[in-house]
Amino acid sequence: MSTKTSPPGSRNTAAPAVAPPVPRVSPTDLAVLFSLPLLFAVSWFLPEGLWRRFCRAGGPLAVPMLAGNRESVLDVIRRTLGGQAPGRSPEAILSELAGEQILTILQLLRGYRPGGWRPEIRLAGLEHVDAALGRGHGAILWVGFSVYGDLVAKMAFHQARLAVSHLSRASHGFSGTRFGMRVLNPIQTAVEDRYLGERVLLSPTGATAALEALAARLADNRVVTFTVHRNAKRPVVVPFLDGEIFLAPGAPLLALKTQAALLPVFAFRNEAGVHTVTIEAPLEAPRDLPKQEVTQSVGRQYAARLEPYVLEHPGQWRGWLHL
Repeated sequence: MSTKTSPPGSRNTAAPAVAPPVPRVSPTDLAVLFSLPLLFAVSWFLPEGLWRRFCRAGGPLAVPMLAGNRESVLDVIRRTLGGQAPGRSPEAILSELAGEQILTILQLLRGYRPGGWRPEIRLAGLEHVDAALGRGHGAILWVGFSVYGDLVAKMAFHQARLAVSHLSRASHGFSGTRFGMRVLNPIQTAVEDRYLGERVLLSPTGATAALEALAARLADNRVVTFTVHRNAKRPVVVPFLDGEIFLAPGAPLLALKTQAALLPVFAFRNEAGVHTVTIEAPLEAPRDLPKQEVTQSVGRQYAARLEPYVLEHPGQWRGWLHL
């Protein structure tokens, strides 16, 4: 995610043709490794009603680990919101986001305690999935990049008896290092996998095999899920608030290829602690236009749908961190 005017040296460029080598371990890995015992204890023994107070206190301390370049992230928040600021300073938004990230870790770790974590989750818009499956081409749930788009969204789909096929990366979770992917990330994915039909992993060498597998699921009139992100060689760039957003085109292109409905999904928590996962009406993919124009059209529609959620819950949207 980026603002419209990027300074020299900005990272708002397409991924290089040759990916950099994967590091063995990082300082963040060590911070996670040493903080996990404390977070396990808090998640298991502190009453859930006190979690948010704990996370608000810990949010400012976690900002350096969450945002490598704090000032850069604050500048992105400031310029992207522009004149549409939701009554909170960029500093408050970033601190809130760090606290929400801690909260999601507590929720995840409670899943290992007998009885697990049993939140109140409301799923809205399931009729759009039913309508898509009624047309016989499957449905793609394009899940927004919020802190609750991982575990909570998967739990909501599971409660609705949707055995989704989820596209994922080995770097999903706590870390993208070799140590993190081998040791830390399975702590998260093991809990998430309870609520999936299957996890389809992207290969480090390309997305072709994974996308073909998902196309086969859609041909069987099933439901697949993508997380909205910008990780692509040629991301789509569209206006967003007073800036712009970068979107990987994989989900729109798969919808175009398979005729599956592309349904945006937004997962957020309200002040009462209730999590709402909203499946919206399908994004329209004009089939008489070149692919690049189709992805631009879909991207603009998606950004317009996303804006009110981010303005209402700016401290729950992780897009600020991905320049």
